[in-house]
Order: sequence, then structure tokens, then C-alpha cells
Amino acid sequence: MDICLSHISAFRWLMRNPNPLVAQKRARYRADAPDAIPSPTRCRELALDLDPERVFLDFLSSSRRGRNNDEHFAVHVQTEPLPPKSFIRIGAIGRTAIYVASPELVFMQLAQRRPLEEAVYFGFALCSLYRIDPTALGGLRQRDEHLPSNSKCVIADKPLTTVKRIENFLDTAKGNLGCKKARSALKFVRDGSRSPMESALAITLGLPRIHGGFGLSVGQMNHAVRIFNGTDWAGERRYVTRYPDISIAHTDSSGRKNTVGIDYDGHAFHSTASALARDACRRNEIAPIRGFTHLSINAQEATDFIAFCRFADQARRALGIRSLDRCPRNNPTVADLEKRDAIERKQLDLWRKLICQSDFRRIE
Repeated sequence: MDICLSHISAFRWLMRNPNPLVAQKRARYRADAPDAIPSPTRCRELALDLDPERVFLDFLSSSRRGRNNDEHFAVHVQTEPLPPKSFIRIGAIGRTAIYVASPELVFMQLAQRRPLEEAVYFGFALCSLYRIDPTALGGLRQRDEHLPSNSKCVIADKPLTTVKRIENFLDTAKGNLGCKKARSALKFVRDGSRSPMESALAITLGLPRIHGGFGLSVGQMNHAVRIFNGTDWAGERRYVTRYPDISIAHTDSSGRKNTVGIDYDGHAFHSTASALARDACRRNEIAPIRGFTHLSINAQEATDFIAFCRFADQARRALGIRSLDRCPRNNPTVADLEKRDAIERKQLDLWRKLICQSDFRRIE
């Protein structure tokens, strides 16, 4: 009997393992979900094998036969047709063949059931350059990391998906539940994040205020910036390339384009003397670029809401964006104050959910 992992169980498996399309020499697919699931006892055994941290699995079935949820598993029904290759085989346990929903399908499933900001976060993770690995420094391993193999370096992994591939999947999956909500969330998703905190910062700073963000627009992740670095002994111009974690661009009312590059200096990678010297060199290289402001934020500042609001305002002023506080300074009405307070509460809630180590962040 085949089983298909879906929803949050599929997301957790995908984020904790190498891309199955790279790990396998020849990937096997199926386009539909099985019409039944194993017995409750077998489901509990599979939960212990596949996700021992959570001991809970989400299965997908094409019929309602045997749809009995348990404390260790939940069964979801998929009756609408899905695009080809929606499920990827990841192995077998005994006679049970295990499939996992494709990253594109997982995004659509989670967007259906989750608020927009959570769906955006899941999209960032699925399109990211990292995976969860407790044995690695900081608990993360980069999917584009070069590994030595037979006297040469190879890339043994690659990102699970991209924004473009999710968009193409949604075009094919029209009519499925969650497709419309997934499109709304996908507008704010970006490729190339290298850590959960990078994603959280980009989303919190970039989402519109109506969704709890600070309205700076979601920037590009780890976008290459080519920097003039003087001349060599022969008078040839030298350049270096730097990759700010987040790059946000804005054209102000005068037509001038301003860009802010934001780097997150996490403790795991930025606390040693050599790392601090490297960060200082990086800041000095970027500083002379006209119209480009480089800002950095550390964990202590990011997890202090007052300090984080101050940082967001610094980024706003560097971009040349007018103050987003619509509350009149002189004689504000009760309605004005209530509207401002409602926005600030949304921002506080989003900050707590994404920036801090909330229960939602622990899902990943």
C-alpha cells in the first residue's frame, strides 16, 4: 500500500532532507493520492519512523474511505485532479511505499489553511537555499554548499522549488482548494533566503501594514552587488561582489532610486574575532556606493520590539519613504488613535510570530 505525506508533515520532511529530486538517480512520481491509508496502528508506527520529533503525520487520500483521524495522524481528502508529478517517491518502509507532496503542492495546501503571513513564510522556506540539520553549525545546512567528492567539489543538493515553478504549478492546478489564496501569498515570496531569520526579517519589514508588516516592500534575498574596490598595480579597476541578506529598492518622489542592504548578524556565524573583522570589511566596502545604504541587525536588536521598530524606521528613512503613520500629530481623533493602535498591535503580533522563537517558528 502507498501513502502520501502532505501539508505540514510534507513540509517538515522536505525541510529536513536533501531535495529528493537530487538525492535519487531516477525520481518516481504519481499524480494522484492513494484511495486508502494503512491501519491506525501502522500509521502510528510510520509517524515514529518519519517524524520522531513530532510523532504526527498528515496523509492524503483520494477518497473518504478510512478517513479516521487519530492523535498520531490526520487524513486529508484530495478529490480534484492535480498536475502530473505532484507526488514524489521518497522510499519504502516494509511493503509501504512512501510518497511526499511536491513543494509546489505543499505551498498550495498550507496557503489554504493558514493566514497569509504564515503562507508567505512557508513559501520563503520552500524556495530557500537552506535545510534544517541539527548536526550543522547553527542548525542549518546550505543546499548550494560545495562538498568534496572524488578529488573535486560537487553540489549534492539544490533548492526545493522557485517562485516561478510554484506559479506554473498554480496555473495548472486552477480550481483546486487553496489555489487563489496561494496566489495572493506568492506575491510576497522571494527566492534565495539562507536562514529562517532572513526570511522572517524580509517578511516583517516588507509586508503591507494591513498584514502586520512595516510596509517597506519585500526585497530581494542575497542579491549580488558589484562594488568598485580601487585599482591594482597596473591601474586596472578591481571589483568585489557582496550579497546582502536583504536588498530593498525604492524610488522616491523626486525620481531618485535608493537601495537599502540589510544583513542579519546572527550569533552562530558573526561572534568570532575573524567574523567581526570580516563584517567590518564588508561594511567599509559597501559604504561608498551612492544611493546604497547598508544596515545590519543582530539577534539582540531583532528580538527587542522597540529596537526593531527603530531599525525599521531607519530603513524607511534611508529608502526615502514618507512616514507611514497616518495619525495626525495635532489633535488626533479617537478614530485616528484607534486605527494607529490596531496597526501597531498587528505589527507586534507578526513580530512575535516570525522574529521571536514562537510556536509557529518551531514548526519548521
